[in-house]
Amino acid sequence: MQKFAVTDDLSSPDLEHKSTATFIKRALLLMVSLLTALFVIAIVALLIIVRNINQDADRQSAMLLDKAIHNRVDTLTTHIKDYAWWGEAYSHLHPNVDTDWAYTRQNMGATLWRDFTYEGVFVLDGNGQTRYSVINGQLVTRSLTEWLGENPLPKLLQAIDKPDAMPVANTVVMQAGHPALVAAARITTGDDSQLVSLPGPASTLVFIDVLDDKKLVALGEEYGITQARVQRKGAPKLAGRRGIATLPVDGHQITFEWKSEDPGRELMH
Repeated sequence: MQKFAVTDDLSSPDLEHKSTATFIKRALLLMVSLLTALFVIAIVALLIIVRNINQDADRQSAMLLDKAIHNRVDTLTTHIKDYAWWGEAYSHLHPNVDTDWAYTRQNMGATLWRDFTYEGVFVLDGNGQTRYSVINGQLVTRSLTEWLGENPLPKLLQAIDKPDAMPVANTVVMQAGHPALVAAARITTGDDSQLVSLPGPASTLVFIDVLDDKKLVALGEEYGITQARVQRKGAPKLAGRRGIATLPVDGHQITFEWKSEDPGRELMH
């Protein structure tokens, strides 16, 4: 009996050591698990914050790009009103076009391309036939429909000729894969009281502003947006992260893309 008791007393420290080691292992395992969970939670939270920061930046860029395009539309509208409601233009463009006055003397010729980059300037008679056309600053004989690829005039004239309608109508068509802002206005005597309006349908002035890649890049850079362009298949990919937004432009939904500032990248680093 004494021998058995002595053996039992000698083994109890080993049991205590094993119990302590097991407790420490469990505690360490719990701590590691908690730390791992905290790291996972922190990484997930960081990724969510980065995503939100980038989305906010993209929304801001989309708003600025939308503002830039609408400012371009407003400028186009102002310019065509100034030219269409100019008494001298009425005298030289309706009912017959004085090419010398319009193009040679630069009253409505290459200056519109050079100063405002309007790719198309057209004068149409009361029947919708093109009587004068300047494309990319060059006097040509192409009709509006031939160059544009479609005829937006019926829609524009319908909008202009409605009772109490705005005297200037705008629309958007795709020209060679790029959105083209088209503005039309009836040519009138304006505020020139010395001119008398001739009987018959009035002639129509049309300005076209094509938002090609080069123009969109310049337009975007004015608002801090890099490499803005229309999204289309087959185009080379932009380096880095892309911002994408579909914006309404005069009733048309057009998808644009640009090189995102990617502000979340610094946070990730």
